[in-house]
Amino acid sequence: AKENNVLPAVVYAFLKAKQNDENALKDENIKDLQKELFAAAMHETKRRYEIKKVLDAFKDANEEACILKGDSLSELYCKNALRMSGDTDIYAGENISEKKINKILESAGLSVLKRPPESHHAMAVGKDAGLIEVHLSLHDEMFEEVWFFGKAKIKQNYITKEVGGFSFKALSPTDEFLFVTMHFIKHFLSAGAGIKQLADVCLYVLKKGDEIDRLRAYELLRELKYDKFFDTALSIGADALNIEKSKLRFINGYCEDDSLKDEILYDCFCGGAFGHNEKERNKFYEEYTKKRFETLDGKENYESYIKKTRSKAMLKRMILSSEELKKRYTYVKKSPLLIPAGHINHAVEIILNIVLGKRKVSQYRVKLPQSANDTVKKRMELIEKLEMI
Repeated sequence: AKENNVLPAVVYAFLKAKQNDENALKDENIKDLQKELFAAAMHETKRRYEIKKVLDAFKDANEEACILKGDSLSELYCKNALRMSGDTDIYAGENISEKKINKILESAGLSVLKRPPESHHAMAVGKDAGLIEVHLSLHDEMFEEVWFFGKAKIKQNYITKEVGGFSFKALSPTDEFLFVTMHFIKHFLSAGAGIKQLADVCLYVLKKGDEIDRLRAYELLRELKYDKFFDTALSIGADALNIEKSKLRFINGYCEDDSLKDEILYDCFCGGAFGHNEKERNKFYEEYTKKRFETLDGKENYESYIKKTRSKAMLKRMILSSEELKKRYTYVKKSPLLIPAGHINHAVEIILNIVLGKRKVSQYRVKLPQSANDTVKKRMELIEKLEMI
């Protein structure tokens, strides 16, 4: 349960079972489980208070921000605190600069983190909120272009939600459902998706299915070749969550291949929440992207595409912005004329670090994907069965 980020929900289920059957759980375990549940509820209360401050800071700066997943999905659970959030995802559109986002986060009392060049999030940490990621784009560039064909976009206005006394902006039901489903698929294809992500998708269909534009959603899933996986996931959810199948029927019915369902569920358990439990699958997304790329029309060679996208990230790592230079070299703050000197200083620093052995040349080289290991090859067999390429 811990590995799949569903501990509070499992604890709650145990305690409910104890109410219905005195022999369901030993008395000595009850207090420990109650402590786990109380701690989760307290953490959520404090976390939401700090998140509200962040959203208020965006509003004060005349920027509209919405919550992706997290708090917005907690309304699907019988108790809001039962859905654990390891971090908080916020989206403020793609017209706001990263510089302004960071200023807003700092004004809310958060510590802004340096963004890795390959990341599409501005990041900050709060005392109670933990990690907050503000999306500079809805999805990573490679996922958006190659996995989602550039079509996983927001098409409707934000709505206002209130969950557990916490009011905030969220995506419309159809946009949110598609984002949650694509998030589940993205993690499954990256290294692994956990039970929580599967539960999110199934509960969304169960609780808010009438509010979703099913035709728009399913047509996109079918176009992206993710419909069979989606249908199979709903069938797994109906079995595992003890939900009547008719309530989870979407458009195309279910994939009733029991061996395929077992393989997906086993993959979820082996990988844990984000595939971290099986290190051999770390580079699976590279193998999938290569196979996927080969099916696209009018695209350049896969290796040249990877070189281009990774070169951009590498250049961002090597060439600092003026703001980053000012933080790194305080003398640059004195005059804009000193910015070129800051760039030269940074280049000399990189060379010295390599010469002195503090950094390796390989850290500044564009690396192409390695050949697939046995774990990756086995997962790719599952992907082929699901017709996701």
